[in-house]
Amino acid sequence: GFSQARARVIARTEMAEAYAAATIAAYDEVGVKRVRVWDGTDFDEPCKSVHGTTQTMDWYKANRLQHPVPRRRRLAVAPGE
Repeated sequence: GFSQARARVIARTEMAEAYAAATIAAYDEVGVKRVRVWDGTDFDEPCKSVHGTTQTMDWYKANRLQHPVPRRRRLAVAPGE
């Protein structure tokens, strides 16, 4: 069936997706080319491997959510940084 826990997972994932889409739109509008990614080091290898790295916006657009109830955070990187 459909439990409250499942409903929370869906809601949190949908909110994260909406937030990521809005961030991408804002970054595109001002010309951000790269983002720094924080996923934490206490989860799985794909998250550990990108934690603290700088990625292109194209990479971020293709990888904005890694999991249901995602933890991925991103911050724009200034040109020349």
